[in-house]
Amino acid sequence: MKITCTGLSYRYEGPAGGPLPTISLGKFQVTRMIAGGNPVLGFSHSSPGASQNMLDWFTLERTMEFLQSCERAGINTWQFDHFPKVVDALRGVREKGSKLQFICIHHDKRPATLPQVIADLHPIALMHHGGVTDALFLEGKSGVVHDFVKRAHDLGVLAGVSAH
Repeated sequence: MKITCTGLSYRYEGPAGGPLPTISLGKFQVTRMIAGGNPVLGFSHSSPGASQNMLDWFTLERTMEFLQSCERAGINTWQFDHFPKVVDALRGVREKGSKLQFICIHHDKRPATLPQVIADLHPIALMHHGGVTDALFLEGKSGVVHDFVKRAHDLGVLAGVSAH
């Protein structure tokens, strides 16, 4: 299998096969390669120009094409946060028959509540956002992260913490 990226386009080459190797995450089988979401909303962490190019390229339609391409390449999970385009893209591909799983990287400073995230995205897991985790730990507020994980568990979702 070969996935190439030229600029902001992508192409899958190689024989169609099953999913990539997986690990167990609770009751779920998650491919060891998970699609990320930063380019979809222009988070290049490089330059404003690169971010704008990503944002311009990843229309809703192209985002859905990207997700379908990932799934065809054997990737069964996408991770990102709760944003309108993410909700729309995930709903759109699932309405077309996609079985793509979703892991939501979220934190309490985002406007969506955990019940709203679960209702909108049906994630298999919630993770506390790494950059926010780092800041909270530096501020001596690790309890906020603990409370997030507990609320997610109380809502019946696998939960964890990401950090840098």
